[in-house]
Amino acid sequence: MADQTAPAVMGTAPTATQLEPDAVSVTQDTLIGLADTGPTVSVSFTLVLLIAATAYGGPGVLVLTAIPVLIIANAYRRLNLWNANCGASFEW
Repeated sequence: MADQTAPAVMGTAPTATQLEPDAVSVTQDTLIGLADTGPTVSVSFTLVLLIAATAYGGPGVLVLTAIPVLIIANAYRRLNLWNANCGASFEW
């Protein structure tokens, strides 16, 4: 039987088509989850403190600065529609 992971051309790396079973353990999955939620929690706490400290002026500034962020997010969404690459934004 032929080896499915053998490179087609000498000197090139094999390409994986799917994730291997049990490639990520429970411990690794937990660490990935903690790494993903940490920045989100810190940003949310910072926004709450900013809004509380600036009273009525803070939310207006946050909404005003959110508009360019939404425009950029829409640009990335359109680029993904044109050339999807599993979430890697550096493909273009």
